[in-house]
Amino acid sequence: MIFHIACALAHAHEMGVVHRDLKPENILLRQGDRFPKVADFGLSRSLRNSEMAMTVAGTPTYMAPEIQDPRLPYDFPADIYSLGCILTDLMDRSFCCSWYAKATPGTHEKMRKRWPDGATPPKFSAPLKELQGSMIGQAPGLRPTCYQVCNDLLTLADTQPLPHVLWQEKTKLPKGAPTQKMLGSELAREIAGRGGYAIGCRVRVFVDGGWHPGEVKHISTSMCPGAVQVHFRRGGDAKGEEAILVCPWQFQQLLRPDPGAITKDERMGTLVFPEQAPPPKTSPSKGSRTPASTPARKEVPVAKQKCQPGCRQQ
Repeated sequence: MIFHIACALAHAHEMGVVHRDLKPENILLRQGDRFPKVADFGLSRSLRNSEMAMTVAGTPTYMAPEIQDPRLPYDFPADIYSLGCILTDLMDRSFCCSWYAKATPGTHEKMRKRWPDGATPPKFSAPLKELQGSMIGQAPGLRPTCYQVCNDLLTLADTQPLPHVLWQEKTKLPKGAPTQKMLGSELAREIAGRGGYAIGCRVRVFVDGGWHPGEVKHISTSMCPGAVQVHFRRGGDAKGEEAILVCPWQFQQLLRPDPGAITKDERMGTLVFPEQAPPPKTSPSKGSRTPASTPARKEVPVAKQKCQPGCRQQ
């Protein structure tokens, strides 16, 4: 059943539509053979290549964590999370969404969408448990696409077939991952700004198990939407400067504001970014002095971390 729901959801994603309210109540079963149909697109949103949704919408118990945070944009992986909750529901009704009822009042536990403390997750086969866990991951970028879900379920059906008539039904298979997005500079700055970061912000970035002082130098428009490029030094090293690209989904884990004053020794040098063209050459004005040699500008390699299947970091 999840296979056919994933195929239907993949078709919507290929058309640029995110459902935003996927739950058991919105899955209709055909009379007789119980073939599933995805219904109720009342909260759905059509997204162009340059768009991501920001509105909080959906049913809390099946809503992806990123939708709960109004600062963060979201798109198709939010539906994958809801589908993962439905898969868990089909496996063991007593565990799915039990965190909502058992969460401590007045805390954020209701929105964390994790197994409550002391609970024992249902026992699945290892491949199925791995698929289910990837679908309900906290980071949107770590979730599979509908295309990957369908392929994994087909592999499971081949290795551990179930005598169920639904596998024999003809279904339009997904073509692949949704089109990758490329944002304009203004929208990219807005996404980063909602997370509290803009070009020139002093931050502390978490790299290799430690926090290091740095500065936001660039906001990506053609890689991960709204990702910030942070230049930092390890342990106050005045010479070794490094750069890392942090995606919006990673802001909470990897970045902290650091509004301390910039001293003369800490001030970053002029840097060249790979996707930026060098400044145009101009002829010196008459009477001006041209230095015999101009020091080359420093280009710092950027450490990139894949955050989602559609992330364009290379």
